[in-house]
Amino acid sequence: MSNVISIATPSTNSSKWLVPGFIAKNSLSIIYGDMPKMNCSVANMIASCLVSGESWCGNEINSQSSVLYIGEVGYKTAVSNGRGVSLRDYPYKLFVADNPINLLNQWQVKELVKQLSKRNGLVNKGLSLIIIEMSTSGFADPVELVSVADTVKSLNYILEKTGVSILLVHTDYGARRLGLRVLSGMADVALKIENVCYSSQKRVTNLVCTKANGTFLNSPMIIGQIASGNNVGEQ
Repeated sequence: MSNVISIATPSTNSSKWLVPGFIAKNSLSIIYGDMPKMNCSVANMIASCLVSGESWCGNEINSQSSVLYIGEVGYKTAVSNGRGVSLRDYPYKLFVADNPINLLNQWQVKELVKQLSKRNGLVNKGLSLIIIEMSTSGFADPVELVSVADTVKSLNYILEKTGVSILLVHTDYGARRLGLRVLSGMADVALKIENVCYSSQKRVTNLVCTKANGTFLNSPMIIGQIASGNNVGEQ
C-alpha cells in the first residue's frame, strides 16, 4: 500500500486517532518540507489506507472512512487511487475535488462546508478526513505571514462546522517560512519530509515527526523512510 520502509509511531491514545500518531480526530495535521510531490505522495498513502482500512506499515487504522482530496500536485495520484478503491468492495470512498481551494477566499471555504454538510453531503457519507494542498497557483499565498491568520480562520471554520479532520499539505518550497511555523503550531501533528539520498536505482527520504500530540518535540523523531524507484521498500 505504501513505500514507507520502516516506521516508529509516537506514543498515542488510540481512541483519539483515525491513523494512530498521524491523523487525530477532528483535528489538524500537516505535512511540510521542500519536496512538494513527496509531501503529496505521503498524503495519498495515508488516504488510501484510511479508505481501505489496511494498516500503514503496521499502524492499524482506527476508523475506516471516506477521504476528500483537494489539490493539484497530488491530483492525478489521488484520482488513480480513487478509481482503484472504487473497484474493490469497500464501504468508503476516496473522493477527489475537481478544483483546488483558495483558503483565503471565505466564499469558497463556506461553500465547501455547505456542500459537505448538506443532507446528502460527504459528511453524512462517512467522510472523516479532508486533505488540502496549500496551493499558490493563481491565488494569494496562504502561508505568507501577512495572510496566514486568514488561513487559520478558514481551517478553524472547516473543523468546527464539519467535525472532520484536516491534513494540510505544503506544496511550495521554503519549509522555514514563518507562516508555515504558525500553521505547524496550530496542528496536532506535524510531519516533515527531509534528507533525500540518491543512488543509481532509488531515492530514500526521511519522514520526520516534529510535533506529536500537540507538543513540539525537542528532538524531531525519524519515524520512517520512504523509498521510490524500482519499487524499493514497497510493502
